[in-house]
Amino acid sequence: MRWKKLGRSKNIEHRRGRSGDGGDFSYAYDIAHEVGHHAQKLLRQTDKVHRQKGRVSEVAYNRLSVRLELQADFLESELTTLTIGC
Repeated sequence: MRWKKLGRSKNIEHRRGRSGDGGDFSYAYDIAHEVGHHAQKLLRQTDKVHRQKGRVSEVAYNRLSVRLELQADFLESELTTLTIGC
């Protein structure tokens, strides 16, 4: 399966193989994480963070990037919980 993200192709099958054989649940988490990033893009969070590159220090930009990933992780867990009904 190919996933289009910010103009780049990402091969989820490759990520799945790289992270070990976690089965379908692991695969679902990968997809949910990417859906989280898509939601961030729609909410303009991604653009907001990327506009800061060059405007703030490298350390500050790294913190913003980490927060963006953590938010995607949060959205992933919420989506997965809603989907499987836990």
